[in-house]
Amino acid sequence: MIFNHKMKVYAFVGPSGTGKSYRAQMVANQKGIEYIIDDGLLICRK
Repeated sequence: MIFNHKMKVYAFVGPSGTGKSYRAQMVANQKGIEYIIDDGLLICRK
């Protein structure tokens, strides 16, 4: 099976407690992104 999906990967980097997860969810909602990975967990918007 061959997949021809192009994907861009972005990372929010910084110390613990600085809002990286919150910002990732905000950006995903604004851009219509249905999946993000946070601390190794795949999170799907319902």
